[in-house]
Amino acid sequence: NETVKQQRAVKAWIAAKHLGLFLGAGSGKTNVAFGAFGELRKSGRAQRGLFAVPSAVQGQFGTEALSYLEPGSMRWWANPGAPREERLAAYRNPDTHAVVVTHQSLRDDVTHMVASHLGLSEDEVATKMRGFDGEGARAPAWSREEMDTHVKEALQKHGADGLLDFLAVDEGHAALNRQGKQDSHLARVVDSLGRLSEHAGFM
Repeated sequence: NETVKQQRAVKAWIAAKHLGLFLGAGSGKTNVAFGAFGELRKSGRAQRGLFAVPSAVQGQFGTEALSYLEPGSMRWWANPGAPREERLAAYRNPDTHAVVVTHQSLRDDVTHMVASHLGLSEDEVATKMRGFDGEGARAPAWSREEMDTHVKEALQKHGADGLLDFLAVDEGHAALNRQGKQDSHLARVVDSLGRLSEHAGFM
């Protein structure tokens, strides 16, 4: 029964705080994320959440949310194609419970916030995050500790650190690193957010 599996996944997420959910297409991953976030909000253990999803999921998020959630129980922002300033405003807005962005937008926005915080260019920050430059040549990379410090301070400076209550990454394999290859920019950003978040799930 899919409903039972989803309920078990929600309970596992809440109990473990950080986990990977290996669920197939059509298994209700979005419902699991809604359920975990909703339960955490009801119990006061999370106020705001960040959802990183493919563009197609972002576009249908509102429809799914309306069919699953109690009307008025949660306010979200999910606007495909929105400019960066609108996304940054959503990150800052304490009245927006869930911010839904694409993986690429999240990567670029965090890079922008860190660059602004440190007074560096976005290209310089991307090189420090990846450990290689735009030409593919190796370059000094930030350690995990340095990365997490910069990301946390940048989110605090931009008023977005409330989103570290809860992180859900749909199609999480898009943000995986693999042994024997250089770390991707997206993976390093999402890994840092996962470590910094009180609750995080990679689906």
